[in-house]
Amino acid sequence: MSEEKKSLFERYAQFVVPVVVAVASVFPKQKSVALSLVALAFVSLAASVIPWLLKKLKRRRLDRQERSQAAAAMAEIRRYIRKVTELTGSQNTDTLYYIVFNYLCGANGMWYGSLELAPAKMFVNLSELLNSRYSERMRGEANYQDLRATVEELNNIVSSFCNYYANPVYERIPEKIRPELEKQYTPLVTEGLIKYRERLIGFLDAYGDFLKELDQELAQPLGLGSYFEGPKPLKGVSEPKMISQL
Repeated sequence: MSEEKKSLFERYAQFVVPVVVAVASVFPKQKSVALSLVALAFVSLAASVIPWLLKKLKRRRLDRQERSQAAAAMAEIRRYIRKVTELTGSQNTDTLYYIVFNYLCGANGMWYGSLELAPAKMFVNLSELLNSRYSERMRGEANYQDLRATVEELNNIVSSFCNYYANPVYERIPEKIRPELEKQYTPLVTEGLIKYRERLIGFLDAYGDFLKELDQELAQPLGLGSYFEGPKPLKGVSEPKMISQL
């Protein structure tokens, strides 16, 4: 029982009941007076409790709505987690790391290090951790706190990957690379970078729209942001129109 409800009953128990007993003892034949006081006490009690009950019912209704919205959003966010795991990976030949390290740098660690990029393995590890935590959260009943934590983690991975890996690649290639890498800058590298950027920008646009719509639907918006700055096009290279692949 809440402190508000306790104080309400204690107040009536400590004041009204003794008054009724006193009236009944002093005026044993005036039962109507005692009964009137009892009735007045219950009316006053109802007038105080009803608003509290209505507020409680409204809160429960909002909680149910919030849990329902969180469950739907958590189920939908799975595909964005899966997509960012693919984009930040290092094994597939269409990942940015593979294109830069193997195609451009020829698997030469020194050449790759000259680009001064954040460790690609860091984003792989962060994605794996998010996947693990997401699975744990989905074992129980989805709630607003889990949704907020998941979106916040995913946002951090997306923004960090763009700011410290993807964007620097497109800023430095092809104009700011060492002479050895200029010889490696073949049409295969150009095509790979163009296609990868198309996939990344498509993901950023789709994920940003998802977050905007989610904040509009939630009774309590997340307010974690929905804009992520992706890499600019390669300089001097015309690219096809971007199409979301989500």
